[in-house]
Amino acid sequence: MYSDMTLLALLTGVIVPLLVGLLTKINASSSVKAFVNLSLTTLGAALATVNQIDFDWKVFAVNFGVAWAVSIGTYYGFYKPTGTADKVAEIAPNVGVG
Repeated sequence: MYSDMTLLALLTGVIVPLLVGLLTKINASSSVKAFVNLSLTTLGAALATVNQIDFDWKVFAVNFGVAWAVSIGTYYGFYKPTGTADKVAEIAPNVGVG
């Protein structure tokens, strides 16, 4: 039951940190970036959950937890140390929120 939706949530978590870099200004505060991350993760988890016939809050909670953990983990564990996050943010440094 969780496999396809959880996989979609997992992929959401990998993509969200890159979207945060694109949707926020490069000098935006970390709280703004965290709020954008939270919002995009919630949206992605909701879309993954709506993919099924009946919306289930338990499935949404699992999808959100997976997406949030993967989002934070990929940002601090891969995108930030390798400089990928900075490169993505430099694409449009003065466009977006913040």
